[in-house]
Amino acid sequence: FYPFKNIIENLKICNTEDFEEYIRFILDKCDKQGYTRNFIIPTPNGCSVNNLSEIENCLINCGAIKTKFINSAICAYYYLNNGNNSSRLIIDIGASKTDITLIKNGTVVSGINLNIGCNNLDNQIIDFCAQNYSIDITASMAENIRINVASLDNLISNQYSFYGMSVNGNKFAKNTINTLDIKSIIDSFYSEIYIALETMLNVCDVEIIEELSETGLDFIGGGSLVKGLNKYFNSKLGLKCNTYSNAIDIIALGLEKLV
Repeated sequence: FYPFKNIIENLKICNTEDFEEYIRFILDKCDKQGYTRNFIIPTPNGCSVNNLSEIENCLINCGAIKTKFINSAICAYYYLNNGNNSSRLIIDIGASKTDITLIKNGTVVSGINLNIGCNNLDNQIIDFCAQNYSIDITASMAENIRINVASLDNLISNQYSFYGMSVNGNKFAKNTINTLDIKSIIDSFYSEIYIALETMLNVCDVEIIEELSETGLDFIGGGSLVKGLNKYFNSKLGLKCNTYSNAIDIIALGLEKLV
């Protein structure tokens, strides 16, 4: 999927042709039984009417008959809540954005979108390797480094052998990177999320805070899989932090429940 990785950035389609090609690619994989092409599209906080309209037009060009938009966090809520109406605060750390959404009784109470995601981390890792090791690495290699090395727990230390092309010449190059090397990058990124979370919690009603103390904070998306995340946010916010091994799939699984 890497040829299509950056077709949507900051809640906007960057290239409509690539986006439509991606949709047709997916349809070729799943639309084998002549299903009516009704699209339900999970959307992040802060997606403008114009951007939604552009997405809808692209889907119509791909054969959509009917389209419906639904907040991504609502999908996650229906997967995580199991029929309970308690408040949930869902933090979705994705590739190009981080959504923080407070939901009660199946309705969004408040939500914000931070235009930072794992792509930002990967780009900083790319820059770090170029500046410190004189090695140009791909986005997929930066992602591998993040997954295998990054940690918010000071007691965890890993290393990873990576490779790329020498900055100073067209030659294969290899080196090793460890957790401490990218610690400042990782800490800075998750600190921004912490500040946004703290701000949202400070304006919540006492009743909601009490419910969240029972349910905990729900971290989903690829960025929630970083080692030590629950310990990091629990120590800062004093609330239970839930992480999930299937964090990347939760929105899709919730959408499946809704339909």
